[in-house]
Amino acid sequence: MSSNFKKVFALCLAFILFFTVFPSVQPQAAKSYGKNSSAEKKSDVSGVRKGDTIYFGSYEQNNKDDGTEPIEWKIIDRDDDYVLALSVYTLDYQRYHGIQETITWADSDIREWLNEDFYEDAFSADEQEKIVAVTNDNSSYKTGEDTDDLVFLLSIDQVKILGSANAMRAKPTAYAAAHGAAHNHDGYGWYWLRTVTGKTTAAFVAGGKNSGFSRDGYVITYGGGIRPAIWIDISNTTNKGEDLGSADDASNTTDKTKDRGSAIDNSITTGKRNALGSAKDYLDFTAFSYTGLIEQLEYEGYTHEEAVYAVDNCGADWNEQAEKTAKDYLDFTAFSYTGLIEQLEYEGYTHEEAVYAVDNCGADWNEQAEKMAKDYLEFSSFSRARLINQLMYEGFTQEQAEYGVSQNGY
Repeated sequence: MSSNFKKVFALCLAFILFFTVFPSVQPQAAKSYGKNSSAEKKSDVSGVRKGDTIYFGSYEQNNKDDGTEPIEWKIIDRDDDYVLALSVYTLDYQRYHGIQETITWADSDIREWLNEDFYEDAFSADEQEKIVAVTNDNSSYKTGEDTDDLVFLLSIDQVKILGSANAMRAKPTAYAAAHGAAHNHDGYGWYWLRTVTGKTTAAFVAGGKNSGFSRDGYVITYGGGIRPAIWIDISNTTNKGEDLGSADDASNTTDKTKDRGSAIDNSITTGKRNALGSAKDYLDFTAFSYTGLIEQLEYEGYTHEEAVYAVDNCGADWNEQAEKTAKDYLDFTAFSYTGLIEQLEYEGYTHEEAVYAVDNCGADWNEQAEKMAKDYLEFSSFSRARLINQLMYEGFTQEQAEYGVSQNGY
């Protein structure tokens, strides 16, 4: 059996496990959802850039009878005076559609709910004036016509802006979890994308355990979280910090802007300068390998030359990036020492970077073997000997494999 097959099999197993045994548990800890002192900090939002967080609108989140809480949004894109904002948390639970039938985003129940009920409940009249109606491209998989939306879900193409599968993760609020949004033991859960699959009876989802965006759920599936997105017109909020609350300290944002500006040589082309800014923005979101970041910038439309310039000058420590990615993977699922090295190399890290990361990620390999054995047993039946062999095939030593199997009752 080839190593590629092994990798694909392991990832497929992770998908199946996530969507078949995803537990419904109570939220781990109470959140104040925008009622911290940081919610009261204001800034000149004309300087809002990709990666910033703001408060805009309000919605029930803490599941207490004390009124609604300010909604926290991550700015994931900016186009002149317009910013694309994605809710930091999964705010509610809905099925994509009420009945199992061939459906597209244009005619879905979830679209109607977002643009009517949620829009009216979450935003004041003044806030509604700042929300821009946009024409959304739904051509992915050729399964939907373009739509004019005020509030929408990200498409399978838009969610790639977030970067890695780990950056796509989101936790449901206490309210969303109590009303049916699925989530696992660490609080993270999956949420709907608006793109329907080629079957048109299923829609893509994101944020699940190790799933990224490449898994689809039938439109009547329960447990799907709602992570709304909106375009906000900030042209009339310049020097009116009271209109949008910044979730970050304004002085810190200013300092970061200065630092980025001082690192840019004015003699370089505009394309290279913008690519460098995008590279640093991406690294603020999540970890990348050298080649992975180049590929991401090229996907964003930068030339290969511009992308290479940006990655060469973004100041990243690739050993540190590899270590972050290793830890992100271990948050998703179990790996052996060698299996994690192989996965990091697959992500574009060099062998030396991958070894450094795995040596420094703090994993207990006996514990990882125990977790993987448990996952396999939840997926299928194994004899003790066969399960030990399977773990060794995944890269665990015999001692680690025997420990992992023993800890699961064998």
